[in-house]
Amino acid sequence: MATITAFDTDTHVIEPPGTWSSVDPAFHERRLRVGVDRERFQWLMHGRKKLVLLRSVFPGEIDALRDRVRRDPLAYETMIERRMKNPPRTLTADPRDNELGERPAIMDRMGVSQAVIYPSLSLFWPSVIDDPDFTDAHYAAWNDWIAARTDGLGDRLLPVGQYTFHDPKKAVAEIRRCRKLGLRGLFVRAVPYRDLPWDDASYEPVWDALEACDMPLLMHFTVMPNTSHDPTWEKKLEPRHRGFSMQTFINRALPAEAALTSLILGGVLERHPRLRVGVTEFGSIWVPSFLHRLDFTVDVMGPRNRYLRELLPLKPSDYFRRQVKVSTIWNEPLAWLIRSAGDNVLMFASDFPHPEGNGKAVKLAQRGVGALPQKTQRRFFRDNARELFGDPV
Repeated sequence: MATITAFDTDTHVIEPPGTWSSVDPAFHERRLRVGVDRERFQWLMHGRKKLVLLRSVFPGEIDALRDRVRRDPLAYETMIERRMKNPPRTLTADPRDNELGERPAIMDRMGVSQAVIYPSLSLFWPSVIDDPDFTDAHYAAWNDWIAARTDGLGDRLLPVGQYTFHDPKKAVAEIRRCRKLGLRGLFVRAVPYRDLPWDDASYEPVWDALEACDMPLLMHFTVMPNTSHDPTWEKKLEPRHRGFSMQTFINRALPAEAALTSLILGGVLERHPRLRVGVTEFGSIWVPSFLHRLDFTVDVMGPRNRYLRELLPLKPSDYFRRQVKVSTIWNEPLAWLIRSAGDNVLMFASDFPHPEGNGKAVKLAQRGVGALPQKTQRRFFRDNARELFGDPV
């Protein structure tokens, strides 16, 4: 069987010092930066305030630990203790993993032809800084930085822009600017802005701009307190637990489901048939159930809500399959998911170089889809991503 070169829809760069150097001067004194403390630990700083402790990430770590803890129940604790005694001083265990100029060679070894580049620290800091203007200014600085860092690397690396919907007029202007910078999509957090659903009429210019600029709307998993679970479930959390709470991980797709429900049942995708939506790192195990729940809801609520029947000529799941693509995690039941969701929905993703990511993700995913028809595999590894982001070849 011929090997299919993958289009990787979820890779990252960890923002190094200087990422936000072009931020609006109004925020310069309290801008985000990377600082080093007396113990030589690196921190993401908000002015002089420490926000996030930065430690090296190790691609494939989670998968490797899954095997190690079977042999040694204390393997994780032993590894962390060793690192605390002699902490790595770089953002990635191998500094080359975070150098975008090195990324094409890494992609060649992985079997990846093109890769979408998301940020890393922006998945965390906006949840602890409640200042829309500050956030948008730093997102704009990232947009400048990532465009410059990927300039000259051809179409192998596809950088994405970031922004919020706090001010739709500013969002429209930034979408147009991102297009001129060569960025390939707009990444927004899957949250309500201004306490309004995404199908509010004030967002129509945003959807128009994305369509006109031929840029997809992108939702990537971020840390969002109290959006995917009630914090009650974290009370008396087992002290030995590491990482997100189990409730958070199990419910991690709920923010994306809520945003998509607004876009679909609110008629946005009906009014904007050229608006493409990508959903990344929420997993895809939720997709078959969500498609059924969308149609079931309209079937049950439709007789009592005539506006739904008038607003949606198609079934809700038809809009999803027409305009939405979802990135998978390679150790999900891929063959079953593709059969359930349809050939044109799911996409390959590696999450490199994050710990949940894996440099062997292509080979691991091939095991999961190997029994599917070759045409279906091509759609999963390449064609669906090209439809979302545009064919970079």
